[in-house]
Amino acid sequence: MAEPEKAPEKRPQFSGPRLVVAAALASAGVTALLVNIMERKQEAKNPFYRVVELDDIITDPAVWGKNFPLQYDGYKRTVDQQRTRYGGSEAVARTPTQADPRSVVAQSRLEEDPALSPCGAATPSPPTSARSASARTCSRTKYSPSGSR
Repeated sequence: MAEPEKAPEKRPQFSGPRLVVAAALASAGVTALLVNIMERKQEAKNPFYRVVELDDIITDPAVWGKNFPLQYDGYKRTVDQQRTRYGGSEAVARTPTQADPRSVVAQSRLEEDPALSPCGAATPSPPTSARSASARTCSRTKYSPSGSR
């Protein structure tokens, strides 16, 4: 009689030296990750290189610009105003009064072009509803629904 053949024994994949090498690689990976995290935390405590020491009393933008060059460059670009045909936020010199002590104010487009003001139009256009008729009032002219002034 023939004896039944025995199946070869299956050895576990991770046994002995292979298990030790896998554990060493995993622990080295976790250690490298933790070291990287700790370095990033230390970098976050001091987010910029201090060229000059700053406090709340210093208001000169050039001094702050030594520590924050990108932000200072953006600040210089917004401060440098060039005249455009639209006026923009161009400052206009004026004589201060008791009521308004400012010596520099922005130019008003309403004072330059009366057509922009609801009161400045020579003939107001008829409103589309009664609500807009009551909202459109002016000290010089007043729109009446009948068309007479």
